[in-house]
Amino acid sequence: MPLDQLFYHLVWSTKHRLPIISAELEACLFSAIRRKASGLGIQVFALNGWIDRLHLVASIPANLSVADAVGAMKGYLSFYLDHRGCSGSFYWQEEYGAFSLDRISRLKSLRYVEKKNTILRKPDLSGNGNM
Repeated sequence: MPLDQLFYHLVWSTKHRLPIISAELEACLFSAIRRKASGLGIQVFALNGWIDRLHLVASIPANLSVADAVGAMKGYLSFYLDHRGCSGSFYWQEEYGAFSLDRISRLKSLRYVEKKNTILRKPDLSGNGNM
């Protein structure tokens, strides 16, 4: 059996980057994404987000492409939210970011994602925007 350790920092946004992810919707999203990821054999190490995007640090099995993994999770989330009444019609942008991580950058990404929400829930009054 092959040994693989493929770690990624994945980011995707709501359609048109609409700020529609409330704290209540976020809880629904996080539960659903963890469930779907587990079903795909994806191990989630960190999950967080902001009003218009999600950040996920995960290990994706070698037999599943990054594109297929992200597509399956995004599709499931939209379907789940639409049919559970958590949201009206919910859409993601087609694009996503996927960054492969070595051991050191994985630790940095974990720290970044774990505190992402607490940083970004504070309003940015500088006019520079937060990313």
